[in-house]
Amino acid sequence: MRDGVRKALRTAGKVLAAALTALLALVLAANLYLIVARSVFGQSDPTVFGFTGAVVLTGSMAGTIEVNDMVVTRRQSAYDVGDVVTYRRAGARSTTTHRIVARTEDGFITRGDANNGDDAAIREQEIIGKVVAVIPKIGAVTAFLQFPAGVLALLLAGAALLERRAIADALRRLFGKGKKEE
Repeated sequence: MRDGVRKALRTAGKVLAAALTALLALVLAANLYLIVARSVFGQSDPTVFGFTGAVVLTGSMAGTIEVNDMVVTRRQSAYDVGDVVTYRRAGARSTTTHRIVARTEDGFITRGDANNGDDAAIREQEIIGKVVAVIPKIGAVTAFLQFPAGVLALLLAGAALLERRAIADALRRLFGKGKKEE
């Protein structure tokens, strides 16, 4: 029975490691595409399969979306009052994520849920997309990965994942576990 459990755990570990490796490969490929689309092709807001993401830096949507949350947006064919959208004003470097509170002849009026006043009207073509998902606090991880220590930590974690069996064997030898008694 004990060998069966070990084998099942070993198999589950292999499956989990393969799934994590595939996920990391997809994330890496998507990020490489976004980098090339921005720097080589000059796209200001490239998407991957219609989706894009942004980290929230201010508390203007507090209660709904918090600082350091990541919003995932997707372009829609139409937007309605009540939709939370991410937009970039013409010529602006940063994006804004606010709720549509009114529709006008010229576009939409937005407001942060935690703000008292409305924003200036935006045109539909300035909207990057509707928020379809919020990933809490992932922005803190993203910010950490922008520093050399964060990149090093990510590389070490990836290496440890790939070499987990060799590391486990080395630890067993170092601490004497798994040795047969003579």
